[in-house]
Amino acid sequence: MKRLFILFLVLSLLTACGKAAVSSDQIRDNIINEVVSYHPGTAGSSLKQALAAANVLRFATEQKLSRNDCKTAFEKAWSETDEESQKYFRENYEGLSWLITSAFSDYDSVSGVFEDAGAAEIMRTALGQADAEKDWDELNTVIEDVLSRS
Repeated sequence: MKRLFILFLVLSLLTACGKAAVSSDQIRDNIINEVVSYHPGTAGSSLKQALAAANVLRFATEQKLSRNDCKTAFEKAWSETDEESQKYFRENYEGLSWLITSAFSDYDSVSGVFEDAGAAEIMRTALGQADAEKDWDELNTVIEDVLSRS
């Protein structure tokens, strides 16, 4: 009985503490690389943007990023990102951010681009996660802050 109690206590603490801090490698792989994976004005760029938006939101909702952990990891990943990739990120991020924010406020108005990109299920699942909008706001605030300072 005592072992069961200890196991329950440990599981409770792990749940309360959330996931381990996100690494700069995870940020680079799941956010920065997603955002720079397409170039506006090229064939299929709006579909690639929709897929990237769905993947970025999925990552944010799966990781349950705290602003402080995310800030530290994003700043490190950003400082390790080459200038050309930073340029593409800046060019692409505004549109990607708008697309995610629009999906929260009126998914029907942007659902077509997610469907055409084959990302509708990813996006609907991410939008349906508990605290999805909070998770997105945390990530978006960090990114916008870092971009405004660099």
